[in-house]
Amino acid sequence: MEVGTSYSINTPEASRHVLIAAQGSDFKDAVVEGTIDQLKDRDLFIRVYDISELEKIVPSQWDAILVFHTWEYGKPPKSIRDFSKRKNELSNVTFFATSGSGEEYIRGIDGITGASRMSQVDKQTKEVLTRINKVLDNALTSD
Repeated sequence: MEVGTSYSINTPEASRHVLIAAQGSDFKDAVVEGTIDQLKDRDLFIRVYDISELEKIVPSQWDAILVFHTWEYGKPPKSIRDFSKRKNELSNVTFFATSGSGEEYIRGIDGITGASRMSQVDKQTKEVLTRINKVLDNALTSD
């Protein structure tokens, strides 16, 4: 799996902050790009990191987080396993696990699963946006 590219969209002074932590692949890059295309014109600061940066992330400093990873050798990467153990801090996090079968996921963690099929990019992007928007809406009502 490729290392994901780190970059930012919009200014940190935006009213809401969204973090996307992802591994690099054609499929993941396409879903991340489609998600950002739909969010970039809103008053949101969007930061994209590789999943290896998750240990530095404080979930409460973000309004919504998407963690997008593959299933490797029968389990998620170590950085994902470690991050997912912080269950009390993850109410604003959506996990998206890709695997050959499209059915693998971290037990006890709600999220999205799928296979890395380019034909599914639009469908999976819509699902990601639905989840992020729901978390952002919940953050607005709790302020």
